Amino acid sequence: MSSLLLAHLGIYVAISIEAVIICILFVRISKLERILRHGDLTLSIIGYEIPNFQAVNSRSGQIEWFTKLNESSIYLLIVSGDCFMCQKLLHELQRVKFSDFLVYDQSKFVVYCQGVERGCDKLMSGLDSSVITLIGHYQELSNIIPNSTTPALLEVDVSGRVIRHSYPLSAHDVLDSMQNKNLEGKSKEFKKIV
Repeated sequence: MSSLLLAHLGIYVAISIEAVIICILFVRISKLERILRHGDLTLSIIGYEIPNFQAVNSRSGQIEWFTKLNESSIYLLIVSGDCFMCQKLLHELQRVKFSDFLVYDQSKFVVYCQGVERGCDKLMSGLDSSVITLIGHYQELSNIIPNSTTPALLEVDVSGRVIRHSYPLSAHDVLDSMQNKNLEGKSKEFKKIV
């Protein structure tokens, strides 16, 4: 009887170990699939020209046309009102004084929020006054450009084309992207705020 019990116990342990290995492999494969999907998306959006679109200015409540600015580059942060990571990121960004970072190259920082207007308004209300805050109007930006993942940070050059694309998860990621761009061209020092 004891040898039969040991045999069953051995089979149970072997099956449990195999199940754990299968779960670990599944998680790793899922992560790789996500990385590949984001990588393909990142490559496809580089060089994409951001079209003109309508949005509500969250500070004034007015509907405005967003057009490329031929005199300056733009950092376009796309967030969603119902995205937890976006909410966390925007709360962190409320402590950042963007005018300190944008003074070196006259860039504009634009936050575009997709989703429920009231939720977006609340999320963007504490951002620095130098930040342009827009809320999706009739058509979501994710339907206009090939990007459906939020939060997404696009660096748009003076011609209106995306030259850099990332998925920031913290204010530090956003500021690093801005700092790296400026260090490439001008070797300027920035003071860290976050």
